This record gives sequence, C-alpha cells and structure tokens, in this order.
Amino acid sequence: MSLVLLFVCAPVAVADDDTWVWSDSNAKAAHDCGKQPVVIVNASTDQLALTGKCTKVSVNGSRVKVTAESIDALAVNGAENAITVDALGKLSITGASNTITWKTALGGKKPRVSDQGSGDSVVAVPAPKP
Repeated sequence: MSLVLLFVCAPVAVADDDTWVWSDSNAKAAHDCGKQPVVIVNASTDQLALTGKCTKVSVNGSRVKVTAESIDALAVNGAENAITVDALGKLSITGASNTITWKTALGGKKPRVSDQGSGDSVVAVPAPKP
C-alpha cells in the first residue's frame, strides 16, 4: 500500500512565531504586527496594510504598496515600491525609484536613512491636524 501526501502551498509562510512572511504576488493582504512584529515581503505588485507596531519590515520585490502604522526598522530592496508609514525609526534602501513617506520619527527628529539605491524618494508628510 502506498501513501500519497498532497500539500497545498499557501502564499503566507510562518518563519517562526514572531515573523510573518508574505510571498504572493499580485495580491492584497492585511497583517497585525501586534501578533507577529517581524514582516518579510518577497513579492511584486502587492498592496499590504500593516497595523500595530512592526519591529522589522523587509520588502523584497517591485511595485509593492505598503501602508503601516509603525515600523522600527524598514529595509526596501527592489524597484518602484511605495511605502507609507505613520511612525518610522530607521530606513535602509537598496534599489531604484522607491518612494517612502513618513509622518513621525521614532526616537528623533527624523528617521535614520541609508540609501544605497538610485532615484529613491524619502519624504516627511505632516500628520493631519485634528
């Protein structure tokens, strides 16, 4: 008697208890960083909404749109990504034509930025007044 096992691969894989890995392209998703504060995105042409406080977010791909409430450390690797963060600590960019906007800095007047790419834009956008 032979046994055949079938596995269905989901676009989300959990690396460990505190890490959420997203690897589905051309999709939309939402994630609560209060449950898994480390986020790894290996995809292209996605729209992601991150709520809560993310400790580390890595975006590896192109044309990924991310909105987030809070990110301690953001790494963007790829091209034409658009990331909007309410509160940002530090930022590392390797790629081209990425746009990162932030409203408030965590731990200072502005986030620490390392940009090894080309044609990237990092812009402070004032929070709307109540």
